[in-house]
Amino acid sequence: MNTINTCKNCGGTRFAYRVSGPHLGQYCLDCDTWQRWVPQGPAPVGCMPWGKYKGKPISEITDTGYLRWMIDALHADVEISAFKAQLARDLEQRLNQIKNPI
Repeated sequence: MNTINTCKNCGGTRFAYRVSGPHLGQYCLDCDTWQRWVPQGPAPVGCMPWGKYKGKPISEITDTGYLRWMIDALHADVEISAFKAQLARDLEQRLNQIKNPI
């Protein structure tokens, strides 16, 4: 998968992900410029696409209450997309890392 680490327009390094119909787009949080379409498959999500921790790497979220709430909300979605299913798996993995640190 092609990863974009800096914005093509402003050089920013923070990104948001937005669903647009059946597609998922990567957008710069600094200048709101579209960067690329993101494959919606088994690739890890990496950063929270929306909500309280929008743009924050999932690996840095330590709020277990929020993680549990978001996981439950994603699983309750009747028409869960491949992206949302992957996000739920990534959040569950992060929650397990917090509960069972190595």
